[in-house]
Amino acid sequence: MEAFLNEVWDAVRPGLLLFIAGLVPVLATWLTARIVGALKVQKDGELAQSLYRTIDNTLRALVTTLAARGGKLDGLPAGLIDDAIEIVKRDNPKAVSTLGQTDDQLRTKIIAKLPGVQNDVVTTNSSIAGTEGAAKAERVAQ
Repeated sequence: MEAFLNEVWDAVRPGLLLFIAGLVPVLATWLTARIVGALKVQKDGELAQSLYRTIDNTLRALVTTLAARGGKLDGLPAGLIDDAIEIVKRDNPKAVSTLGQTDDQLRTKIIAKLPGVQNDVVTTNSSIAGTEGAAKAERVAQ
């Protein structure tokens, strides 16, 4: 029986070794592709976060400037969104190009973010005005 198994092993071994030798590079390539894909997803996620931070910062700067000049925050000034698109493209070109963002896609993201930013600016301005009013009242009382 042992002789028979040795003969079978001797017959199967070259083919098995050849199969394993061919399988190892395929598995290594597959594993490398998975790792590279995971890293690309992580990098794209970081770029997307960077893009959203740029949009948020740009809108805050534009809306705060508008409010400081006495502009109304109820409606949208004509060029605010277009200005925001240009500023985002200028300030974060890597994220815009790598993520393939068109002007329409940026416009959609900016319009979606705008009400929250307007609300934050109004709340902040109200809070500042309330603090300044209290300080003036305290000075008058003294």
